[in-house]
Amino acid sequence: MNSRESNKAIRLIFILFFMLMFNLACSISVNPATSTAPFESETEPPQEVEEPIGDGENVVEIWAENTEIAPGDCTMLGWFSTGGKVNINGFEVAPSGEYEVCPEETETYTLEVEDGDNFIGSNSVTVTLLAKEPSPSSSGNPTPTVKAKQEQSPFTFSFSPKQGPAGTEVTLTLSQEADIIVNYDGKPLPKKVLMGGKAIVVSIPGGAKDAYFRLTGNGLDIRSNEKFKVTVKMSTGSLLKFDLAITDLFPDSLPKGKIISRVTFNGPAKSIDTTVDMNCTALIKPLPGIFAPSNPIRTFLQIIVSQLAGETKTYPIGIDVDADIFTYDITCEIIPKDFFDENSSNNTYQENIP
Repeated sequence: MNSRESNKAIRLIFILFFMLMFNLACSISVNPATSTAPFESETEPPQEVEEPIGDGENVVEIWAENTEIAPGDCTMLGWFSTGGKVNINGFEVAPSGEYEVCPEETETYTLEVEDGDNFIGSNSVTVTLLAKEPSPSSSGNPTPTVKAKQEQSPFTFSFSPKQGPAGTEVTLTLSQEADIIVNYDGKPLPKKVLMGGKAIVVSIPGGAKDAYFRLTGNGLDIRSNEKFKVTVKMSTGSLLKFDLAITDLFPDSLPKGKIISRVTFNGPAKSIDTTVDMNCTALIKPLPGIFAPSNPIRTFLQIIVSQLAGETKTYPIGIDVDADIFTYDITCEIIPKDFFDENSSNNTYQENIP
């Protein structure tokens, strides 16, 4: 083969190779509908939309500020509704509001709304009580525990009445239950314990003088803020004689209001500016899981009575109520001081609110 034929063969091979590569390239096609671009992000799945609770016109909502709490802790429970009669776990409440709950175990709070015989809707929220962490392991490594209670508040107490003759029974109300000794004028007094240790009743001994109460025992040594004033008990012959009675206890408004007492003067003569002591106690019963900040509530007041025989007048007793979330068992007692009550059987009156 000469050089001319050799060059012709080479050109033929080159042409055949070029045509083969061209046909191969044309045979490869890309379907853009099925290809995946390297920078194209996937479409996010549709988010679930929470349907409103109710019939479209009425709203029934309940929530907790914290749905998980440690033992001894509390959280705020709130609710809102646009319906008629509203209750939480069977206890009637206002259409909307909030209060503090301190469950002792995991608790579900269910809000139900009714309008007459028509059930509008319900909604629930669960407050979970977290379990305490296990005790330290046998390996000796300390295991942290959940804080069970908040820091203990300072121990305080009050007493009423503030004055009276020897023999007067005085009630000491403690901020915490405690087994303590009650001392008066440096001497321990016999005591009667009430309400599991949160109230103590003592009697002022004969020959006593004005003095402080002092509580001791169990690491306590605390004195009252003021002295009990011992008054001289006059003979009944030198005192005014008449019958004074508490005839009613009622709120000036509901669900929130102030408690008012009705005091009736039964004669026989007119009472002219007679000072009367009145002690009142309110035992509070809250909804389940609701914390009652001060239980019981005790008040001591003095009223000036100037009434005709058969006349009734009203006097506030210094106790406020909220019947939306609490019920109250209220008792008031008249304590004769500057007069002799000829019928002491009607000196005490009890009323449940609402």
